[in-house]
Amino acid sequence: YGSQGTGKTSYSLHVAADVYGCWNTALKHLFFSPLDAIDKMLKTLERLEAGEGERIKVLIMDDAGIWLSKSTWWEDSKQEFAELFDLIRSVCSCVIFNSPGNNVIGRIMNEIMLRVKITEIDAKMSEMLRDMGYKIDSTKYRLAVLYSHKLTPKFQGYIKKEAYDVFPLHYPVYEEYNRIRLKVVKQKLINVKQVLETKRKERMIVEGQINENLLDEQIVELLKLGLPKHRIAKILGISSRTLYDKLKKLRINSLQ
Repeated sequence: YGSQGTGKTSYSLHVAADVYGCWNTALKHLFFSPLDAIDKMLKTLERLEAGEGERIKVLIMDDAGIWLSKSTWWEDSKQEFAELFDLIRSVCSCVIFNSPGNNVIGRIMNEIMLRVKITEIDAKMSEMLRDMGYKIDSTKYRLAVLYSHKLTPKFQGYIKKEAYDVFPLHYPVYEEYNRIRLKVVKQKLINVKQVLETKRKERMIVEGQINENLLDEQIVELLKLGLPKHRIAKILGISSRTLYDKLKKLRINSLQ
């Protein structure tokens, strides 16, 4: 975890490249989408069931806070993934989650036993490194502070600092990673645009006082936007029963 742009992805890929011995292989095990990661694990599990291959050594979930946000922890997909995480060692030895802060659902956060804070190298750390015989350009390197999450016999959690790790910010597969990331950002922009356009159309439809004579037309327009019926009723300020009666009437008229 750490501020945006500090080097979380860089450190994750450095770790994975050390494990796999290959930068391209490390990048192939980095995922923005949970579906892609699940597909990878399913294929690995099928090989394991056939007595072939081995578990995934390291899998990186980049920007995990986007789809594992604790602000919507009750969603079925997040609960299912949290349950999978209890069993994931059967198919994957290590999962790295990248996130700016503590915004991943608590059930997973509580089970992550190693937490790594990525920061810039400040003047104090630079001086300490020089005293140890390391002369580095602090603009090209970052500091990883490793903490372990432990439990007392009373199952009370506490954090213990374990180690420091200095690593280069640059990594050889940056251009390929950035190409993949830009596709993800583009899709997210498209999704946000669609939501905003839908909201704008909603406001245009219901702008001003609701006119009983226009209510049927407004219902039809909101249905065209693909909105669920409970949301349409809320937008128009009518009861679900009134909406049901209107829809029933509209169906009869359309048949005629």
